[in-house]
Amino acid sequence: MTTAILFPVNNKGGVGKTSVLTDLIAMLSRSYNTGVIDFDRQGSLAGTLLDDQSIGSQPLESYDNFQTRKVTLQERTSFNFADAMRKLTVDIEPSETKVSIFPVGMLYRNPNRRERLERIVKMDFGGVDIIGVDLPPLSDAAVVLDYSLKPLVETMKDVRLVPIVVTTPEKNTIEIGLSQFPEIYAYLQSLGVGKKKINPILLINKLRIDYGDEKFAQGFNYQDLDKLEKLGLIRKEWLSHQEMMRESNLGGGRGGIEGIIVGGLNREGIVYDVRWLPYFSHVADERFGSSADGRFSFYFGAKPALFHFPQLLKIVKDEGYIDGEESTVDERVFTEQMSKFLGYLSQRIGQEKRQFYSMQTIRKNVADVQSRLIESLQEGRRIVYERWEQEQWSDSYRTWDVNETKVKDWGAKFGRFGYEVPMEALPFKVLADALYNTRIEIATATGEQVESAVRDNILQHLEVGKKEYDYIERRGGVHNIRVKMFDKGEPRSWQIEVEIDCDNPMFRRMAEKFPPKYALDIFLRNLNNSLHGYRA
Repeated sequence: MTTAILFPVNNKGGVGKTSVLTDLIAMLSRSYNTGVIDFDRQGSLAGTLLDDQSIGSQPLESYDNFQTRKVTLQERTSFNFADAMRKLTVDIEPSETKVSIFPVGMLYRNPNRRERLERIVKMDFGGVDIIGVDLPPLSDAAVVLDYSLKPLVETMKDVRLVPIVVTTPEKNTIEIGLSQFPEIYAYLQSLGVGKKKINPILLINKLRIDYGDEKFAQGFNYQDLDKLEKLGLIRKEWLSHQEMMRESNLGGGRGGIEGIIVGGLNREGIVYDVRWLPYFSHVADERFGSSADGRFSFYFGAKPALFHFPQLLKIVKDEGYIDGEESTVDERVFTEQMSKFLGYLSQRIGQEKRQFYSMQTIRKNVADVQSRLIESLQEGRRIVYERWEQEQWSDSYRTWDVNETKVKDWGAKFGRFGYEVPMEALPFKVLADALYNTRIEIATATGEQVESAVRDNILQHLEVGKKEYDYIERRGGVHNIRVKMFDKGEPRSWQIEVEIDCDNPMFRRMAEKFPPKYALDIFLRNLNNSLHGYRA
């Protein structure tokens, strides 16, 4: 079995080598068996995962007795999503990794300790798909790697090496990383690992992103662009348009970073896959009640949210549910880029992924929802009217859930309230019949004429709708009652709005001829009759 070994490299400090490795292991542990070995005397990686910051201050000899530990990175958790007709439950299995620490100095001082390192690899890490290795600065590749990576490769035999040159966008930092790597690359080949099993990655970390406008969630700082351009990391096709496109923001609509930064770099005969991650500073760590920037991983130690699971987020959206979790733009961009990074790694790792979640969908019976529908609408009306009596000058917006219906109230001052009704429970024909029959009754009471073709007209507007930008608008109405739906492929609900007092002159004239409260009563009665007729 081939074991993948991931290890960040760059002698420049502060680029995020340990935090990136922690993030990668936390995500990879959901689908693979993982382990980490901290070869750095500072013990930042092991200290973070074990929640013990004293690890790096121990005497070197104390690590002879260090026992590999299994750490839970993600507790079992569930996410629930519901609309009026369905409920989706996503159960996420816990993820864990094995953690060991073996500072380079141990083997350097006493070569006989190699047997202990081999025992960790063979016994403690037996059956592991991926090992994350945190290394100290490689001032001389051979000096450090001889006492860390070399014993791993020789012990496991069949390995795939994934060196990650972690840099920040500064030109000199990238140049330092790229200038040092050929020595490391030559050393890796000297271990007998073939070129096809060495997959270098250049990771531009902490890329400054401009989030001034969510439409430009992939905009970025031109200072960084200028530096990357000098290193050949910018696509030539973008360079020919850069003067025309130079603005404070550049976003997905104009190509975004995806269309600007190259996906691969060939330098001195070494081919790097190029990846990037954004800089962010507001990462919550609930254990400390403060920002975890620079201390803890984005994924480890934080309360799980759906955007931490990009694969699941896509599934949930494809199922038509809306993610109610709040997340910042930089968090979402980070997750998106990390997901693409992991997709690349999964292709190289070659091991079979395990599914780390299960999903269950419960659907409500449409007939049951329809049987409660009129009662729900009447109850919603009662709640609103009572609120208006108690808060006559209220202009605060409130909502209530009544069975599968959502009641929306803009307050007595505005004299407007409404409902959200699941489209599945209210077919086009039923709604068209209710609106038409209501119009007939009101017209009879006010002495107006209604053409017979009006019903077909209402049905067409509700069923076919009108294309508007990226959605279809379906609309119908009678008197001071409006029905609309903006169909964008998400869970679809009819928006029924009732104007009791309105500044709109047209609605005021209607109200003078026929009180809106009575019109709503007629509409609800006709809707009830239409539903019964439809179900019969």
